[in-house]
Amino acid sequence: MSDINATEIDPWAALALNPVELAIVGSVYFLLTTICLIAYVTVIWIFATHHIFIKYTAYKVMINMGVSDIGMLLTYYLQGAQMIQNSDFGYWPSRLAGGLNTATWCGTMIFTFLLALNRFDGLVGLNFIPPNSHPFYNRLIFISHTLVIFDFIFCMVPGFGYSLEITFYFQEEIANSINLTYIYTIIGAA
Repeated sequence: MSDINATEIDPWAALALNPVELAIVGSVYFLLTTICLIAYVTVIWIFATHHIFIKYTAYKVMINMGVSDIGMLLTYYLQGAQMIQNSDFGYWPSRLAGGLNTATWCGTMIFTFLLALNRFDGLVGLNFIPPNSHPFYNRLIFISHTLVIFDFIFCMVPGFGYSLEITFYFQEEIANSINLTYIYTIIGAA
């Protein structure tokens, strides 16, 4: 008897890129990431340095969300470098980049929820958050950054992490199930 799996054609093999194509795609990653980083840093700099923006809680949340997005963009630089070099750069650089990407993505989702909460309170006017809400949101922002740090540390634990590969993120089985639960919880809360 023959094993069916041994005779099947690998569907991912058709998507494999040769080294020249990887270098082109990696260069495009670098270019697009550079454009996005310049735009992001400019907007965050404006929000953080002008007193008109910094006095509003929504802009404080947006600044922190932008910092989280910048962390994610930096992992795309590494992924572009991997494509250009046609190498995964070893276990630990891939593992650190995968953990950073996962943690900053979760941070972006948390800050999106905080921004939605802030806008809901401001637009609907239910005032379920105290009128002088800066200390309240400052605590939530601190807790959010703490969760992002714990998520990064959690991704470094064997069996719970992600590794950045040349063209994708390799998810360990336990990490995949936990993050799917986490994603569905955030979607349900929103």
